[in-house]
Amino acid sequence: MAGTIARTAVRIPVQGATLDALLSLPDRPAALVVFAHGRGGIRGDGRSGLLASELHKSGLGTLDFDLLTEAERGEPDYKFQVDPPARRLGEVFAWATQQANLHRLPIALLSCGTGTSAALVAAAAPGNPVRAVVWCGGRPVFAGDAAGAVTAPTLFVVGGFDWAIIDLNEAAANRMRSAARMEVVEKATNEFEEEGTLEAAGRLARDWFGKWLGSGGA
Repeated sequence: MAGTIARTAVRIPVQGATLDALLSLPDRPAALVVFAHGRGGIRGDGRSGLLASELHKSGLGTLDFDLLTEAERGEPDYKFQVDPPARRLGEVFAWATQQANLHRLPIALLSCGTGTSAALVAAAAPGNPVRAVVWCGGRPVFAGDAAGAVTAPTLFVVGGFDWAIIDLNEAAANRMRSAARMEVVEKATNEFEEEGTLEAAGRLARDWFGKWLGSGGA
C-alpha cells in the first residue's frame, strides 16, 4: 500500500505557456507516471483522480495535467494537432528530470483520449526518458508511423463497446518494436464512463507499470 500521498499543485513552464499540474507522491515513489490528456477529458471532469488512486496503491507517483491550456482547448484547430503537444510533452519530461524530488525516478506515460497520438509521438522521440507506456481509449492512427519507433513496453487499453478503435489499437500494438499488448475493458465505451470501467483500466495500467518498473502490487 502507498500510505500517505503528498499532493502539490505545480506550474510547469513550457514554450509559450504554463501548464497547471497536480503532483502526487507516495512516501517512497517507485516511479513517476506522467499523465497526458488532450482537451480536458478525464482531467476536466475529475475522473483522472480515479486512475491516479489505482497507481498510488502500488507506490507510483503521478503528474496530472492537460497538454493544452484552457484557451487552446477552446480552439477547434487544436482538436487533432499532434506534433505541438508532443513537443510540449517532451518539455514536461525535461522539467521532471530537473526537479530534486523527481530526477531519480523512472518515468512512465499514461494517456487517455485525444492526448494519445501526441503521447505516442513523444514516446517515439529520440532520447526520451519513458520506460513504460499505457494508452487508454485513443486513436493512434493520428500519430502516423510513430508506433513503430516506440521502444518502451506499451499497453493499449480499449473499451469493449468502442468497436471503431479496437482494430486501430490492435494494429498499432502489432507494429511496436517493444513488448506490446492490447487489453479490452468489457462494457466500456471510449471514455470509460460506465461504472467501474475507469477503475478497471487503472488496474490494468497499474499492473503493466508494476511489471516493467518493478513497483509493488496493491
